[in-house]
Amino acid sequence: MTPMFTSVLILALAPYATPDVGQAEELVHELGHPSFKVRERASKQLVDLGRSAYPALAAGADDSSAEVRRRCQLLLPVVFDLEIKYRLDEFLSNYDAKKDHGLPGWPRFQKLVGDTPATRDLFAGLVRADARVMDAVENRTATNGPRALQSRCQILQARLNSPDFSTRTSVQLSDVVQALFLASHPSVSGTPQISATLGQLCYLPIFRQGIMTGSDAAAVKTVLLAWVDRNPEDTNPVYVLINMISTNPNLKDLVTPVIRFAANKKAPPYGRCHALHSLGNLANATELVKQLEPLITDETLFNTPNWNGMRITTQVGDVALATLIRLTDQKILEYPYVAIKANPGWAASYVWQGFKDDADRKAARAKWKEWKDKQK
Repeated sequence: MTPMFTSVLILALAPYATPDVGQAEELVHELGHPSFKVRERASKQLVDLGRSAYPALAAGADDSSAEVRRRCQLLLPVVFDLEIKYRLDEFLSNYDAKKDHGLPGWPRFQKLVGDTPATRDLFAGLVRADARVMDAVENRTATNGPRALQSRCQILQARLNSPDFSTRTSVQLSDVVQALFLASHPSVSGTPQISATLGQLCYLPIFRQGIMTGSDAAAVKTVLLAWVDRNPEDTNPVYVLINMISTNPNLKDLVTPVIRFAANKKAPPYGRCHALHSLGNLANATELVKQLEPLITDETLFNTPNWNGMRITTQVGDVALATLIRLTDQKILEYPYVAIKANPGWAASYVWQGFKDDADRKAARAKWKEWKDKQK
């Protein structure tokens, strides 16, 4: 169900001149006629004009008459859909790279993923998914963008949670890519609800397949990374990348933003430690050592678990060191991680990758330096 407020938001779509514009303007004027029958007849005739009535209705939505404004805003959604269909048909059949074809979001999408037949087809799917939310976010960003995106995510979330199997599986690749693209808008700040929904959408098999196969796979991946970059301190996007990397070694190009997140001191410490620990699971990833080594000295506090009456202090730098030890095939039990030395199975948990005091921490860093010097 399309949110009711979109009937006003679609006014942002720039109108095209049409042959019947004069007749449509007269009919819009009659929407304010004293006679109810005249107003009703004018409304019906405007609908019959189809997309030709769009420019006059768009102008009438700002008319001084409250009745004209009300009726125009009620009629615009129907005519808007016809207008979008016309523009999309022109976009796909008579594409002109010098024009934006009046489609909301195409200039930004084109700049982000490039201009090829595959990217144009992908963009057309975004418009078909929900043209009104595209128009709201791209053309009325400051006033209505976040609200429109929030509403769209609620609709998709409702589908995912539906008890009906056909409804749950009705979410298409274009739905996911559209939501990610709109969430990457430079003027749209996401909410926790939007972030959680987008994260859930990214785990759908249809999206996992879309990012790996097909002529538009590179574009889909680019849109995903644009969402990640737009939210550098949010754990949901980076958790999506970590999961994808861990389940598919062919997605190693997603590692860089995970490293960037791990190094971001504004990001939550638990998220940074999770990212570091996950990177340690990568096989043949010794090339990451130089990138992660500077994080060893990061003193950001992550956790203070108690073991056997002893307080362990786990810093981001301690987890970074443990990750480097794994990446270089060293034995973590040879380092002074006191809780792990007593309980080797705890090495799998970054909560325990801390030290009992700074003396042990200093000794661990010295041992790392000693190993590194030997490699030279």
